[in-house]
Amino acid sequence: MTMNTNSLIDTLRYEGRSLVRELDLLRNPFKDIGLNVAAVHILIECDKLTSITQKQLIDILKLDKSYISKLVSTLKDKNLIKITPSVQDKRKLVITLTK
Repeated sequence: MTMNTNSLIDTLRYEGRSLVRELDLLRNPFKDIGLNVAAVHILIECDKLTSITQKQLIDILKLDKSYISKLVSTLKDKNLIKITPSVQDKRKLVITLTK
């Protein structure tokens, strides 16, 4: 695929996810515990990659930096994730599941 094709695909994915969330098209079985689909997606990515940074989440989920930050804060407050400095680069924060 060309760079333009990849960019178009990324844009379509981003817009599609935004529309699904905006219109609440997905049933959210996690609503009772105060999580939305995007927060659950963060937990899935944390589990899949063992540890992840907010920058990686932004790139993978195609969500705004401020929204990712809010979701990460919520997940931390619920003790579902922990945030620690990276061993390789203390300036970076690494997100991992607590359980």
